[in-house]
Amino acid sequence: MSTTETLILVLTTVSTESSAKEISQKLLEDGLAACIQIEKEVSSHYRWQGKLVIENECRLAIKSIDSRWKSLRKSLEECHPYEIPEIIKVNIDDCSDDYRQWIVSQMTQAYA
Repeated sequence: MSTTETLILVLTTVSTESSAKEISQKLLEDGLAACIQIEKEVSSHYRWQGKLVIENECRLAIKSIDSRWKSLRKSLEECHPYEIPEIIKVNIDDCSDDYRQWIVSQMTQAYA
């Protein structure tokens, strides 16, 4: 795996901190993420089944590499508690060289 590997940020939300921790642990153990941050009490406002919904959720910011995206997305879809989960991938176009190397090294170690 080279340091030119495209880094990605994957965002999703869940209703509880325990769900966020379970998903994080699974993705890390399966070598699909290098780092996951959990933000508690994100205020989400959206329409669901014709009604306006406002609720607190936990946001997961998952750092990984593009070559693991398909497996990461599949794993999230399988373990996510929502009927229609938010799973958004953003390519990281720029970051520090040291951080890039760290992410790639973590992903390499996951398969060592």
